[in-house]
Amino acid sequence: MLSERKVLGAKLLEAPEGISLGMTCQEVCGMLGISRTALKFRLSRVRDALGVESNLEAVRTAIYASLIAGTPHVETTRVDETISVW
Repeated sequence: MLSERKVLGAKLLEAPEGISLGMTCQEVCGMLGISRTALKFRLSRVRDALGVESNLEAVRTAIYASLIAGTPHVETTRVDETISVW
């Protein structure tokens, strides 16, 4: 997983980390000062690097791999609602 952290970099990991903390996509965009398109791009890069197909899987995988902060016990409904915007 260390190689994945290097490939992803801190900037890309900010997007799934915000979502893992329960922020909406709009809140993550505001915090990072990026557009929804840029957020979609960052999440796409994270999904590709982690070898998963959905944003939810990317967030879960990143948490379990200790690539991002957050809790693996984030309320799934909240994460699903946040990510389902895509």
